[in-house]
Amino acid sequence: MPAPSNTFVEGDNLDVLAALDAASVDVAYLDPPYNRDSALLYRDRSAASRAGAADRHATWVAMMRPRLAEVRRVLAPPAPCS
Repeated sequence: MPAPSNTFVEGDNLDVLAALDAASVDVAYLDPPYNRDSALLYRDRSAASRAGAADRHATWVAMMRPRLAEVRRVLAPPAPCS
């Protein structure tokens, strides 16, 4: 059995994921960019902030979708239980 190998990579998650080989990662953690810019502000506790919530959510989902697709591509299949 090969020795375990751990690597921590920091950078834009879409760029990093695109550079990885398929099925090469056991665990991936994406830190979603909340409040990155005015289009993705999440202040949903007030009525004023909920007014444009559908557009903001759609923008955030559109930004996250390619990242989630890349995570799926690079995740290795689960190890069989023994």
